[in-house]
Amino acid sequence: MIETSIREMYRVLKFDRWMSFVFNHKDPAYWHIIVNTAEAVGFEYAGVVEQASAKRVQKNVKILLQFYAAN
Repeated sequence: MIETSIREMYRVLKFDRWMSFVFNHKDPAYWHIIVNTAEAVGFEYAGVVEQASAKRVQKNVKILLQFYAAN
């Protein structure tokens, strides 16, 4: 389901534009799945930003992944 969604984002996003993906999960394996899938469909991984939260739960950090559609 994640792969299908990311593939569709790449298909409809105009070139030379950005895609931001916000998610929140304890298991870092999901972060790797998102990054690897995005790169496999053609996005360039640009970085990650931790999102500040008033209510922080230990080991459960919301992050923003940024990708660039270059081609």
